[in-house]
Amino acid sequence: MTRSDRVCAAAFFGAAALGMIFDGTGLWRMALAAALMHEAGHLAAYALCVRGSPPVRFRVGGIALRGTERLSRRAELAVLAAGPAVNLLV
Repeated sequence: MTRSDRVCAAAFFGAAALGMIFDGTGLWRMALAAALMHEAGHLAAYALCVRGSPPVRFRVGGIALRGTERLSRRAELAVLAAGPAVNLLV
């Protein structure tokens, strides 16, 4: 993990913590739960396509998968569609 990865991860988790501390309405918690389910959909689809889990990098704007496997177009479409599909199903 590089220094910039550590800084991005700290910023990601710091922003999430601050949002939960200062959110009196609970909207931040619901948004964070929806985002986590969305990303879990991508992770699950990727794991099913390549039979393993990719390295995950936490970024300020979200989570990045750093897979080295080359996906077919169909598998890539499945991974891309899995995140929104989870949100639509829930």
